[in-house]
Amino acid sequence: AAEPLVAAERPVEERFAAFSSRSPDLGALRAQERQSIELACVEAKLAGPTSWNRCRNMHLAALGGRSGRPDLSAPTPDARQSAELTCVDDKLAGPVPYNRCLAAVADEFARAGAGG
Repeated sequence: AAEPLVAAERPVEERFAAFSSRSPDLGALRAQERQSIELACVEAKLAGPTSWNRCRNMHLAALGGRSGRPDLSAPTPDARQSAELTCVDDKLAGPVPYNRCLAAVADEFARAGAGG
């Protein structure tokens, strides 16, 4: 018997079938989160508008429909850019993992600031 496919191996249409095919309203999100959703859904976009909308709806649902980006008060612009580069792989996975990574980096900044 063949082993079941993991989610990433299933066709794009199957992966997002449970989500609405209507175009989501991403207007309430910050630009970084919208960009992260668009990047995470590139493959779905190539599969067509239904898959693309479902993918974007899935990521919007994961955010709970609101922005969750942490305050990234870096000591310098270079430090902030470094933080965003540190989280680039997470950004490609979607806004929830990206925000989680940025929060961890922000915690590192806070600890470094408190200890230094």
